Amino acid sequence: MMKIVFLCLALGLVMMFRHAESYQDGCACIQISDPVCGDNGQTYINSGCLACDYGVRVACRGVCPCRRYG
Repeated sequence: MMKIVFLCLALGLVMMFRHAESYQDGCACIQISDPVCGDNGQTYINSGCLACDYGVRVACRGVCPCRRYG
């Protein structure tokens, strides 16, 4: 029984890190699509990945360029 529990935990950890796009300096970028545009004009796959690019803030939700309304 303990072998099965250990195997399941190990498999879960492998799958978790397999889906990570990048992991450095304590920053994990998971590949879940929810695009945001950074104030640097670059589209990020999600706000978590944008947060890995230090100093960049979200300019708008969606792909760049941001649409201006009004």
